[in-house]
Amino acid sequence: MLNKLLQRNNTRYLSSRVASSRLELTRNLCSNCHNSGHNKTMCSIAPCSSATICKEIKRHPEEEKYFKKVQSELKAAKTKLKQLELEIMLKKDSYSASLNTFAAKVQADLINSDPQKYLRTTTTGERVPQWLLVNADIRKLERICNGKVPATSEIQKLRACLHGGGGPQVGEVTRLAVVEKWSMFTCRGPGVTLLDVVAN
Repeated sequence: MLNKLLQRNNTRYLSSRVASSRLELTRNLCSNCHNSGHNKTMCSIAPCSSATICKEIKRHPEEEKYFKKVQSELKAAKTKLKQLELEIMLKKDSYSASLNTFAAKVQADLINSDPQKYLRTTTTGERVPQWLLVNADIRKLERICNGKVPATSEIQKLRACLHGGGGPQVGEVTRLAVVEKWSMFTCRGPGVTLLDVVAN
């Protein structure tokens, strides 16, 4: 134990001596060429032009200033990178969550159930969704289904419940009837589908 303590103290002492020697050596460097062993008066060497030669950044103020500026920019860039990585991660999480919504799960099936109604032709001939109509019917479907995603085969019949074939009032009555039936059928077990509800 004593030997370990002595060894540790000797290591600290030597490290301190090395640091002191380096500091002393730096102080005794020639202010012209930045080498040791002489001073500027006795120097016959050309002036040191860069810290890359003498390794003494403190003796080259302009390079030191530039070095600190680059360090600061690097630190700012790393901070910005972390922020961007966090933003990307949050957007990925948001996108993944959006894929699990009712709208995302029934959107394609609803459009495919009646392309003539839900798609329009642009001036370039491209067929694109009529999002206002699509989203409006998705919201109605979600209310009818109480948030439960219907099977693809059920979409066609459920669409008839959106309007009821007799104006808004009839449509609302139909919707309420489907909701009431759905509540009753769900009590019978998980095997019941919305198609069964509509058929009954």
